[in-house]
Amino acid sequence: MEFIMNKQGEFELYDDTYDVVIHCDSEKARDEVLADLKAVNERLDILDKIRAEIENHCGLIKEDHCKYCGYCNSVMGVREILEIIDKYKAEE
Repeated sequence: MEFIMNKQGEFELYDDTYDVVIHCDSEKARDEVLADLKAVNERLDILDKIRAEIENHCGLIKEDHCKYCGYCNSVMGVREILEIIDKYKAEE
């Protein structure tokens, strides 16, 4: 715990219990870590977009396939695809 100055110029107690700090030995290492973090965020954004597109295309999924295309029936159910996306996001 430490004191920090807030936007109003007043000091308040700051709880850093759950903060994450990444220490880098050089500017190059810092830049590499920042690039890696950015790449992870971009992948998660892409997964969110894919999920939204599937839900937009298939509507509210109550069965293992949508009524609009044969892809879901022949390869993999829509719910399975969404579960894979959610699992992948949880692993990131």
